[in-house]
Amino acid sequence: MAVEYRQSLTGFVVEEFRMDPESGNPPAVHGKIGQPRRARLQDGTIAWTEPDVMDVIVTGTVGVRLLGRLRAGDEVVLSGRASPVTTVDLATGHTGETVVFLADRVGHDVTALTYEKALDRHLGPRIGGHTVMRPAPTPPPSGAVVPGL
Repeated sequence: MAVEYRQSLTGFVVEEFRMDPESGNPPAVHGKIGQPRRARLQDGTIAWTEPDVMDVIVTGTVGVRLLGRLRAGDEVVLSGRASPVTTVDLATGHTGETVVFLADRVGHDVTALTYEKALDRHLGPRIGGHTVMRPAPTPPPSGAVVPGL
């Protein structure tokens, strides 16, 4: 019995995912993921350098659901395996080796996401895509007894 291993990759979306029309069935979705890199400078400070970029292929229903959900710059986590691929430059005929990450699970990196929510007491619930406006609460008249205070 062979031991199957999995790898994970975290980074940000460099190029939005797109479907390969020639992939057949199941469809393949291609994209690029970047991993930030830092370098220690001679004065001891740390600076950000150009990110490492890796090609990603997602197949099956996961790839189809992925389309339109991730935008460039989104932080993601991928699970799958890295696979070496031989590439051929059609113009020159030169061959080269590269690594493609074959992902079968993709999701937003919730440890890196931040959500901002605007709170406005005057805005009510959303109905049919439109916000229902509530009137601003009126303060009690001066000298009035407010229950609970």
